[in-house]
Amino acid sequence: MRRTVLSVASSLAVVFCLTDVPLAAADAERVALGSSVDCQMSGAAAVNHQGDAVGWCVPRANRFQTHAALWQDGTFTDLGTLGGDYSTARGINARGQIVGSSKTEKGESRAFLWENGRMRQLGTLGGPSSDAAGINSAGQVVGASETADGNSHAFLWDDGKMVDLGTLGGAFSTGQDINDRKQVVGSSPVVGEPFSHHGFRWERGSMTDLGMPDTWNFTTGYAVNETGEVVGQCGTPQEEHACLWRAGSWVDLGALESGTVHSGASGIINRGQIVGYSSTESTGNRPILWENGAMIALDDGDGGAADINNRGQIVGTVTNGGETQSAMWVIR
Repeated sequence: MRRTVLSVASSLAVVFCLTDVPLAAADAERVALGSSVDCQMSGAAAVNHQGDAVGWCVPRANRFQTHAALWQDGTFTDLGTLGGDYSTARGINARGQIVGSSKTEKGESRAFLWENGRMRQLGTLGGPSSDAAGINSAGQVVGASETADGNSHAFLWDDGKMVDLGTLGGAFSTGQDINDRKQVVGSSPVVGEPFSHHGFRWERGSMTDLGMPDTWNFTTGYAVNETGEVVGQCGTPQEEHACLWRAGSWVDLGALESGTVHSGASGIINRGQIVGYSSTESTGNRPILWENGAMIALDDGDGGAADINNRGQIVGTVTNGGETQSAMWVIR
């Protein structure tokens, strides 16, 4: 396995420095999650602190469908659908509750909660579709749903009720993640900037604009840890970089190669380790770990890292030899 380590260059006057003891990134080892016996293709989107991973699978028994998937203790479980031909899982908590979206028999896309072997709909905000993106340890779910007027708004599903979180003033918003402090992150356009969007953090009934430097056109929050730090993607229509929001400011986390225009961050834990992807000019995307002010390519395969837990287990998707499969990188 080839590992590349580059310093992270920030375009802002902010120093990116992880203050906790870093994980031993140089000891990353990839283990397959999806078995080619079970899945023609697969990808992992989230992992809980026990190491259970969820994502999607194209079953070999039915190659014209995609199903939400669970990998637990070396065992693959097809989570099925809400009656349609498609589902995908995007979040899992320590209680084994899983969220995502699925098509129904009528072809509508609906947010689901899977628990105790059963998948159920979470409803919508009045429109025909919804999608769940994250769940915390209390079983509170976030995502986005169409509204009765045809827009899409971030939602919080709690105790059987779906609550509209509103917007930053624009027409739409989307919820991406929630921590155990009930802080929700996502993105929304603001008044006067219809072709742009800002990352937000919602808590206690209020949505806060996380701001945007003058040189950027958008910021998006994809994940939040228990200290309220947010990671996502920021930049311009021509250049998208992984970024970190900490202590009121955004930090550009850069990319693997100088001049590379695409990277993104999708997971962060309390120790500050961040995962995502970075493109390269010659070999496509690479799964990435940011730690201790450095950027580490976890794998030679084309793909990305989606989530990380406190045990140093990272999940994502990688393509090697033309085969796309879910993967876990274990940091020892």
